[in-house]
Amino acid sequence: MKRAIQFIIISLAAVCLCGCGNAIPDLPEEDMRKVEEYAAGLLLKYDANYSESMVTAEEYAEEQAKLERKAAMQAQAAELRRQEEAAKQEENSSADEGSGEDSGEVLPPEPVYTDIDEFFGIGGIDIESAGYTVCDKYPEATAEGDWQGIVTASPGNKLVVFKFSAVNSSGEDKLLDMASMDAHFAFKLGDGSTKAALTTLLLNDFSSCRETLAAGASDELVLLIEVEESKADVSSVTMVMRNGSDRAELSLD
Repeated sequence: MKRAIQFIIISLAAVCLCGCGNAIPDLPEEDMRKVEEYAAGLLLKYDANYSESMVTAEEYAEEQAKLERKAAMQAQAAELRRQEEAAKQEENSSADEGSGEDSGEVLPPEPVYTDIDEFFGIGGIDIESAGYTVCDKYPEATAEGDWQGIVTASPGNKLVVFKFSAVNSSGEDKLLDMASMDAHFAFKLGDGSTKAALTTLLLNDFSSCRETLAAGASDELVLLIEVEESKADVSSVTMVMRNGSDRAELSLD
C-alpha cells in the first residue's frame, strides 16, 4: 500500500510538473499531505476489499463479551483438570497405603475428626453428614435455565450422593468459601476400594462451593462418587479429607 501511494504521488507530481524535465522539486509539506490523502483515497476507492462500513459499538461489545466468556470457560476447564489430577493422586495415595498394610509395614495412625468444619478451620458454620442417596443422575430435577447441568452415571454404574448439612450457628452472616481452600475428598468403601469425589459444576458441590449463609440459615451440600451398580451399597464408608498437606478420616456410618 505504501509503495502504491508513493508511486501515485510521483505520478501526480510528474504530471503537475510537466515541462520541467526529470527533476522533481520538493513540494511544501501541506501540499505533500494533500497529495498523499488524495492518493490514499484513490486506492481505497478501487480496492476490492475496501468497505465503508465501520464496526459499531454494539458489535464491539458483543465481540468483547464473547472473548470474556471464552476466557472464563478456559479458566474453568483448567480448574477442572487440576481437580481431576488431584483426585487421581488421592486414589493412588490410598492404593499405596493399602499395599503398605499388606506388606506388613506399620503406618502411623491417622487422626479422626468428628467435626468437618473443625478440620477445615471453618468458624461459625456447623457441617455434618446428612446421609446419602443412590441414583442414576443428580440432581434428578432442574429448574428451567439452570446452567449447572446434570451429573449422570455411566452405563452399569450408579451415583452415590453423600449429603452434608451446613448450618450457620453464629449470630451474623458467614461466608463458606471452600473454593479458596485446597480441599479434596475421597471415600473408602467396605470392599476396600477408594473412590475420589467427582469433579462437578454443581453449585452445592461441597469441595468448591462459595456462598454466604445468613445467621441461622442452612444449606445442603453434596459430594458424588460413581460405583458399579453391584457395589452401590455403601452403608460402611469412611470419608478421607485433605486440606493442603493435612489429612484426616471421618467415619460416615
